[in-house]
Amino acid sequence: MFVGVAAAAVGAAVYVGWKPSPVPPQPYVAPSADELPPSPEKGKAWSVRPEGNGPPRLAKKGIASVSYGTIPSVVTKAAVVAGTKNALAVERRPYPTDGTAGEWKFYSWNDYRDNARRFAKALLSMGHQPFESVAICGFNAPEWHFAHVGANFAAGMSAGTYTTNSPAACAFVANDSSAIVAVVDTMANANKYLAVRAELPKIKHIIVYLDAVPDDKRLGGFVLSFDEFLAKGNSVSDSTLDARTNLVLPQHCASLIYTSGTTGNPKGVMASHDGLLFSSAAGIASMALPDMDHYCVSYLPMSHIAAQMLDLAVPALNTSMSTNHASCVYFARPDVLKGTLLLTLKAVRPTNFFGVPRVWEKIVEGMKAKAKADPPKGAKLKLIQWAKSVGLANSRARQAHGDGDLCRGTHLAESLVFAKVRAALGFDRCIGYYSGAAPIQRETLEFLSSLGIDICEVYGMSETCGVGSSSRCLRFQFGSCGARTLMTEMKIDHVDGRDKENEGEVCFRGRHVMMGYLNNAEKTREAVDDEGWMHSGDIGRFDAQQMLYITGRIKELIIGAGGENVAPVPIEEELKRLLPAVSNAVLIGDKRKYMVVMFTPRLEPDFVTGGFKDNLIGDSSSVDPEAKTAAQAARSVKWKQYLEAGVKAYNAGPKCVSNAQKVQKCVLLTVDLSIPGGELTPTMKLKRSVVSEKYSADIEALYAGDESSPM
Repeated sequence: MFVGVAAAAVGAAVYVGWKPSPVPPQPYVAPSADELPPSPEKGKAWSVRPEGNGPPRLAKKGIASVSYGTIPSVVTKAAVVAGTKNALAVERRPYPTDGTAGEWKFYSWNDYRDNARRFAKALLSMGHQPFESVAICGFNAPEWHFAHVGANFAAGMSAGTYTTNSPAACAFVANDSSAIVAVVDTMANANKYLAVRAELPKIKHIIVYLDAVPDDKRLGGFVLSFDEFLAKGNSVSDSTLDARTNLVLPQHCASLIYTSGTTGNPKGVMASHDGLLFSSAAGIASMALPDMDHYCVSYLPMSHIAAQMLDLAVPALNTSMSTNHASCVYFARPDVLKGTLLLTLKAVRPTNFFGVPRVWEKIVEGMKAKAKADPPKGAKLKLIQWAKSVGLANSRARQAHGDGDLCRGTHLAESLVFAKVRAALGFDRCIGYYSGAAPIQRETLEFLSSLGIDICEVYGMSETCGVGSSSRCLRFQFGSCGARTLMTEMKIDHVDGRDKENEGEVCFRGRHVMMGYLNNAEKTREAVDDEGWMHSGDIGRFDAQQMLYITGRIKELIIGAGGENVAPVPIEEELKRLLPAVSNAVLIGDKRKYMVVMFTPRLEPDFVTGGFKDNLIGDSSSVDPEAKTAAQAARSVKWKQYLEAGVKAYNAGPKCVSNAQKVQKCVLLTVDLSIPGGELTPTMKLKRSVVSEKYSADIEALYAGDESSPM
């Protein structure tokens, strides 16, 4: 009875009359000169050697005035502070098949420190030298952390390697990083290194932490289990290890992040101990993390900077700086992106959650599918519709350009709808939701904000420890990547003839900027100038409130036959907004007379291959009810009309600002873009050159005939 009245009566008056206390967006406060580190000395803006170029540059006051030590010192301090509190948790196979979480195995902060030291001792027993590395190719697990931090205790580095890498790519990372062991999760990944063993003269062991090692694969002790490797360090004393660890300095390289790249060999981004920890301190302050126990779900590849920051550096530093609280990292199952993420979220109930756009899109798709299968009716439907209008209006009010005034009925919507939605997703104690690594669709942001979940976008690079700009609860704006993270210098480098007015290349400077690319002076010099500015390659602008907007990428600029530069990403995002049934849009037009676009439909994921099956799902299934597969959709007249209507709406809309930006033709591919297909990097970034080459026949078909006639 009460719910029905709330839905019918309150909804009509939601935007008038009484309002709760306003929540004004926080203004941007620029750091003072004393809060910024001094500029680098001439000749010391970068290095290509892991020992670096001297101690961190410290500001006179504030966050940047502090040296946060090294990864070993922080993990050691965290163990002193938290001791027996949980640091890491993991489910072990076999997993329950009834849709529930299995039994968690916990490691305390003492266990974390001790296992990392045992790994370091095992390295020393093999003759490991300072600045040699450990190549790690496996899904997130406690052993990933032990190996990474263990390498640091031994005055070495880790070299994260994507599990999607080929044997040749694994060999390149191992050799480039001077790895003496390769740590893998499965025998399948071990076999990659075995296939190129002759090309790996420095590798002394392959260490497997998830699968059992078959007797016929041990190869005389070359392949070991994780425990067998740890046992090799039993003869090394604590004092011997301490003497080695004491050599580690904040300016030394702690981690090598190999950029996935779209062509050629990846570059080894050197992240120093200081860079990782200073960035963590700035992130903790920006997120305003309270001094409480924190819980996070580790599922993004640990070889990527986002996971190394959020799942390793931030929890360790946050715990070490706490009074009597700790952060605990829960590792998702290896098949997390094949359908078990929600199960893990509900079991862990994280206090903060970061997802790349595709993860948030999958969450939204799942919610929509559930609602479609069992649609709400009557009073329940009215309640949900009313609550969603309140949620969306409140989100707009809380944004940087909003007035801060919340709607009537906010508390009622929170208790009756929003709290239940968050609980169903495992977000009932989550205080921050973040997205980064790629643009996120506005439709996804608005859908989630209408249910009381405001997504804060962040922006950074591997070369800046993932730090650059960041949104937060009271300072975010749809479409913006937020304001500068604390004590981060950023500027817009405008070039006449290339950039629009008030736009230019986004550049960073500060202690979070990489040391350089390992052994690659040419590429480092291209990226970091003599004044220490890291050039991102991204085109962006700041608005009047100092909120950053990314509007394109220099290397992805399409230069048409008429010579006008066109940034494809904003156009692709607008087309996807207008056409929710498509999964991807890829704009084509370099050196062509006009622009065309290739669309992909939404397809059912193939949890075995990591790719997609042929049948349509979600909004794609409703464009033409008779078209059940991608091939049928590609031949469908209704699909053709749907896509052309969306393209025409874009051409006539405010986002199309010139004739050069108009899209004249389109095609629907019969596949979706994927990592196994080679079109996406492991972090879901588009490999534009690969797509252009792989689907060249479809592109040429679009340009066949009269190139001067529009759609």
